[in-house]
Amino acid sequence: PGDISEYEKYYYFYVPSLIASDRKDVAMKLLARVYVDIVLKDYQHSSFFKEYCRFVSKTKFNDIEKLTTEEIKHIEDEVQNEEIWIYDPEFSKCFRVNNTDKTLYHLFSIRVLSWNRRYFPLYFIKKCTDKIDKETIDNWVKNTIKNIIVFTQKDNKTIKYKLSDILIFVLKNFDDDKYKVDVITKRNPERLTMMTPLALKDSEPIVVKGLMDISIDHLIPLELIVRQIREDENSVIKTIADAYDDDPEKAESVFSTIDYKKLKSELTSIRKDAHCRLMLRNENSKKSNNTQYQKYVKKKGLYKMIIAENVENPADKNKYKIFRILENNNFSEIKMMKE
Repeated sequence: PGDISEYEKYYYFYVPSLIASDRKDVAMKLLARVYVDIVLKDYQHSSFFKEYCRFVSKTKFNDIEKLTTEEIKHIEDEVQNEEIWIYDPEFSKCFRVNNTDKTLYHLFSIRVLSWNRRYFPLYFIKKCTDKIDKETIDNWVKNTIKNIIVFTQKDNKTIKYKLSDILIFVLKNFDDDKYKVDVITKRNPERLTMMTPLALKDSEPIVVKGLMDISIDHLIPLELIVRQIREDENSVIKTIADAYDDDPEKAESVFSTIDYKKLKSELTSIRKDAHCRLMLRNENSKKSNNTQYQKYVKKKGLYKMIIAENVENPADKNKYKIFRILENNNFSEIKMMKE
């Protein structure tokens, strides 16, 4: 009855009709755009919308009249200039992220679990502890993700947020198939420019083609954090990692002898320092590309290069210099020095 706003018309009619027309991809984009509109107005009033999204994700719309090709084309034109990524795990079945119906939380969970390093085989640990203590690893991953730092800018001032503070990433067309990214937070319902830290200079607005262009980068290298745990000869992480490194096929047997309480304590200790940030993948790669950094000569005839970066560790608020030294074409181990 009465006039109905444009987004409500999409909300109540076009979304089910698009799904019935086998265009769930456009329906998800439309829902995301509606959600952005609601959040920018008043996030606290989005609970009914969330319920509607859950309803949409579970309902089959076989009896709804399908849209014409022209109608679908019109809606596609309305939403084609922006892509929406949702962090909120509650919307895992509703919103598109990079051609899936999963949230950033789900996709970042997969990335974190892929940290199957030789010195810290997290995926292997999860696979083996699933049978005994699934909650330990799940909470480790959850806390790692929600504390990822996102750099934003407003009025030339850099503002850092945790990923758990972010509701939406809005990708705006920048050039051809590239996007600039805005973020909308829970506490600050306005668009902020997402920034990427740079290896060699100040941060700049992030420009991406898709989610794969964004890396999860450790402020303090994971290798350095885990090494401190492994210095203890009785370290459970060391026992597991050494067995995995020696023979991945037979390493599962080590879990019959380990102290799970100590494993949980060591994982908690690693998590305390394992703070991450989002940054452009190519900038993350430059951190280990020796051609990008200043060269030094230690002694005549001895060529040495220092690859360094200054970071602030959220765990203790102190600033550190992280560096590797390349000497005679061989890297030393990674080191950290308090500024």
